[in-house]
Amino acid sequence: MVSSHDALITIIFALALGIFLVILAHHFRISMIVPLLIGGVLVGPHFLGLIDPKGIGSGLKTIISLAIAVILFEGGMSLQLSGLKQAPKVIKRLLSVGVIFTWFAISSIVYLLFDLNVSMSLLAGSLVVVTGPTVVQPLIRRIGLNERLQHILSWEAILIDPIGVFIALLCFEWVNISSYESITHYFGIAVPAKFGPFIAFFIRSFIGIIAGILGGIALDKILRKNIIPHEILNMTVLSFALLIFGICELVEHETGILAVTVAGFWLALKDPPHLKQIRKFKLELTDMAIGVLFVLLAANLNIDNFLKLGVPGIFAILLVVFVVRPISVLLSTIGTDLKRSEKMFLGWMAPRGIVAASMAAIVTIYLHERNIPNTEFFESFTYAIIGTTVLLQGLLSSQVASFLNVKSPDRNGWLIVGINTFSIEIARFIRRLGITVTLIDTNAYNVANAKEKGYDAVHGDALNVTELDLKYFARVGNVLALTDNKDLNVRICFTWHEFISKSHLYRWQPNYLDGSNQETIGNVVFSDLPKPSNVSNELDNEYSRIVLKTIEPSNTDEESKGSVTPILNFANNTFTFSGENNKTLSKGINLLLERNDFYLARVIQEHLITSLNPKSFDEMLELLMQRISNVIPIIPYERTLADLVARESKSPTLIGNGVAIPHVYCPELTKSICMIARLEKPIPIEEKDGVPISIAFFLLSPPENPKMHLRILSDIAKLVSDKNNLAAITVAKNKTEILKVLHNVTSNQEHEAIT
Repeated sequence: MVSSHDALITIIFALALGIFLVILAHHFRISMIVPLLIGGVLVGPHFLGLIDPKGIGSGLKTIISLAIAVILFEGGMSLQLSGLKQAPKVIKRLLSVGVIFTWFAISSIVYLLFDLNVSMSLLAGSLVVVTGPTVVQPLIRRIGLNERLQHILSWEAILIDPIGVFIALLCFEWVNISSYESITHYFGIAVPAKFGPFIAFFIRSFIGIIAGILGGIALDKILRKNIIPHEILNMTVLSFALLIFGICELVEHETGILAVTVAGFWLALKDPPHLKQIRKFKLELTDMAIGVLFVLLAANLNIDNFLKLGVPGIFAILLVVFVVRPISVLLSTIGTDLKRSEKMFLGWMAPRGIVAASMAAIVTIYLHERNIPNTEFFESFTYAIIGTTVLLQGLLSSQVASFLNVKSPDRNGWLIVGINTFSIEIARFIRRLGITVTLIDTNAYNVANAKEKGYDAVHGDALNVTELDLKYFARVGNVLALTDNKDLNVRICFTWHEFISKSHLYRWQPNYLDGSNQETIGNVVFSDLPKPSNVSNELDNEYSRIVLKTIEPSNTDEESKGSVTPILNFANNTFTFSGENNKTLSKGINLLLERNDFYLARVIQEHLITSLNPKSFDEMLELLMQRISNVIPIIPYERTLADLVARESKSPTLIGNGVAIPHVYCPELTKSICMIARLEKPIPIEEKDGVPISIAFFLLSPPENPKMHLRILSDIAKLVSDKNNLAAITVAKNKTEILKVLHNVTSNQEHEAIT
């Protein structure tokens, strides 16, 4: 008797370990199957004994079935129909000629090398026909294959799963029915046992396809009518997919898997609203499902069964990897325009994955319940193939691709995340040098704007790599996260680190916060600049401009002057980012940002403009501190206010024309900031010109940079000395108009404008 407590502990532990191992796989940029397989075996009853899948009892079959349903539903939705058009002949042949040859070839090997009959051999061969998108897609993206090979392998992996599943089910029916009487029954009709497997196959195929299409149509209509609240959209679609699976299983066993796969295909074909959001959710859920499922399956393995395979097992594995797959590809690619090197790589690349493992587990469980001998062979043989192909091809595929010269020739291309004027200018610079660049943004308007200007732009989420069309992905070798959200930029770098080296990941992060909290993933760039959107606003309003300057090798000590900030350098086919703290211009072509040398305009941003209604000067200081502390929490309220009051008592900061400039040093800051506060009611105060205080410039600076502090104070004095500027600030309708007044104080620099 299985206790509910034991089952609960087993599931929770498997879930926690599975998630941990998936994270570990992403961190070290390896296939998740590797740590899941090793970790599952180690915690299983045959080693550490921390979990025992038998503690779940009959529920193990249910968990496996539901996990496969989620995995295949997500796989169906991930299809990019544009990709199938690029290599239809090859894919169709791999899914027909290739599958049939592989099935019969492996079955023949099993029949000749092991003590199994024909039906059992065919069943064993069917289990390792599938390659699996959960293994193939991350691997080929990490390698950086050319676009055509990526399409072929991705489509083969996705479409072969349901094909392999139903070949396995056909063989399973044959083995299962052959162990019973000579007559079986379907819907009350007696059928000779020899025809039973075929009838079962066609019945299940018909039910699965029809139910999948109907379910897909229903889901498509529901999504288009927007009748589901946005906050429960993902869970509703998941529930609907599981409902399709459950109803089909009630009607006829083993039809739900095909049904959910077809439903996913249908949604990918129709592309209803919110599909990208649903794909992202299902992808995350799939990783979790794979984690818990593979831990449970691996924990259930008995190493002794692997040892029983012996020398015939080793020989069989070598034949599957080095003979069967190459011949299958050769037969499938006859008469195609694939290069010899591409055919050779296709012949090398066929890692098995989670669906093969799951089907082997299901088959083993069902046949064991029917007391059919040699059932343990299916798991040991299948997992031996999985482990060998994943390890071997996962470790060596990049080297094989390089040797065969089938990697994307444009793997030095750029992906810039976040579309604005600043990012477009950087893209223009990169493209001018003959290097491909793609822009991506979740805002459709920004994408359309970039496309109008002639740039490759994608409407999508950079956190969902599988969403990026392969024609773009195949050429990405550098990623620049240039959104206003520094935390999002970090997450983007973490996501792409699985496919691209850390040294080629770049992200914007401001430096006014404590640098000790900076994440290590990705190279921080443009930290001395404000938000990319603010830089874009400066460019749009001509407060700043992008310029180019070519430096000869003899002038490498030249420094940028005044308000010119080096952005990006290109020399010797290498890009190097710079910043305001490094003013030295390098040899080669330098991309520069020429900004207004009015420093006050640089330290005031839109969120630092406010309005106050104090009744006294002291209350104004308190309100200023409250507002600045809310914006930048690292600024200590009590101590800074005390310093401010002490500073005012010694030397009031009233400069006439109704302006006050309270200022103080703040050790927590690494960069000067200034808040502008317009007072709703002027504060009467004794001053030499008798003008009540109506505007306050609140300046805080790090004590390490007193020169900048004094320079900004000078800029404020320069600004308010002109009564027209004060009047414009006073009557400004919004923060944008105030910023425009500040930026109108300009000076010009001579450089070559970018074209």
